[in-house]
Amino acid sequence: MPRERHTPLTARRSLGENAKEIMITHPVTISLKSTLKDASDLMMKHRFDQICVSEAGKLVGILSKRDLVEEICRRRKKEGKKEDAGL
Repeated sequence: MPRERHTPLTARRSLGENAKEIMITHPVTISLKSTLKDASDLMMKHRFDQICVSEAGKLVGILSKRDLVEEICRRRKKEGKKEDAGL
């Protein structure tokens, strides 16, 4: 369906009336202790924008591409400050 014609109503009509009808039963998850590289590799492999983070079989969060980019930027800024202090 073209994106401009996609609405919540059309999604419900085409996919189902409730979340149970459209959710996958075994989602791809990543461990809370996984690295950022592990998360980004998994997202790229499966073309996901978000990934579920689990611990002991329970959902503890959702990690998005935006979260990854923000963390990379934060770390680069931190590294830049360390380099500036060393000059």
